[in-house]
Amino acid sequence: MWLINTTSGVLTEFDNEDPPYYAILSHRWGAKEQEQTFKEYRKGLKLDTPGHYKILKLREIALTDGYEWVWVDSACIDKRSSAELSEAINSMFTWYRNAGKCYALLSDIDNTDEEGWKSSEWWSRGWTLQELLAPADVTFLDTSWKIIGTKLYHARDIWVITGIPESVLLGRVSYMNWTVAQKLSWAADRRTKRIEDRAYSLLGLFNINMPLLYGEGHKAFRRLQIEILQKFSDESILAWDPPRELLNVPHEVLAYSPDDFANCPEMEPSIHPDDFRSGSQRMQTVLRVEDPPRPTSWGIEFRSHAHRLKPLTGTSILVDGRYHQFLYAVTLTAAWAGKVRELPCTIVLVQSGPAVLTYKRLACIRLSTDEALQRLRGEFVVGERLMDLRFYLRYDTDFG
Repeated sequence: MWLINTTSGVLTEFDNEDPPYYAILSHRWGAKEQEQTFKEYRKGLKLDTPGHYKILKLREIALTDGYEWVWVDSACIDKRSSAELSEAINSMFTWYRNAGKCYALLSDIDNTDEEGWKSSEWWSRGWTLQELLAPADVTFLDTSWKIIGTKLYHARDIWVITGIPESVLLGRVSYMNWTVAQKLSWAADRRTKRIEDRAYSLLGLFNINMPLLYGEGHKAFRRLQIEILQKFSDESILAWDPPRELLNVPHEVLAYSPDDFANCPEMEPSIHPDDFRSGSQRMQTVLRVEDPPRPTSWGIEFRSHAHRLKPLTGTSILVDGRYHQFLYAVTLTAAWAGKVRELPCTIVLVQSGPAVLTYKRLACIRLSTDEALQRLRGEFVVGERLMDLRFYLRYDTDFG
């Protein structure tokens, strides 16, 4: 981990496990030629750029607050080294979490407008999600480096802007203590310059490490979802919505982007108050201990209980130009408060592919199990619940 000394400006490398006390910067990059890179900073190049001025101001304000060291991604990551870049991205959430203070520079905001900070583009960027969540102390600055306020002071307003619960922003409840779908809803409608970074910017939020493969495009988010499915006992990751024009069309089971989770902020099990231990509001989704979903050549192998659906009239169901004798309705679950509990979401699966057990997702019904089955009875005969069925869920458009 490279840090810049606030007094001398010297760039120094430290062990990741034992860095000195430091402050960190969250900012939006300007044009490439405006930012000062690792190489340029060490060689004293581009001293008349906004990027160098940004580092000088960071050193100045951090020194005033008593910090001897600062970190800024533009100058403290040697992006010429793919290994160093990969290590930095996989470590960045930890670096922000361990910082004594994070200065969030809203460079498009003039503090003369007291409400203007709420419209900054900083709130719509992918990387700034972890830069908001990970540090306990976040101070917002305007374009003149004047203080706007802090994450704690503005928690209610930030909740309205981002959808992140106030309890998380105040540090009362860990960001880990929410379902996967809820956390992905916080990332909806955020943008990154590189498509792959929409996935890579979420690694720390799920405590996942994976290799970076720039050039893979949207496949990066698919890889992240597979990692999440295998790690957490939480099927809410399958509760996403496709674009409105693609409703009731068979889909691969994994979402295309975090935007598909925009309607998932309430996707959590219903829990009786007696299930909570004294003083606890939530319990985080636990790691899987047995039978995790796994990717295979047929799709993601997935075990679940399900109801078989048969048409009320006729002998088969027409879906996407093919006739099917029946569908399956699967209620999603999550490990929550010490038990595996049903989520308010049922997905309908339709057979698709060369293998009999291979399925696509036809519909997502955001209701309790009883309410979802009641709705389905308007079109289908709903069979008894079948236990521990195996499905292979298609997740790749090239599959088969």
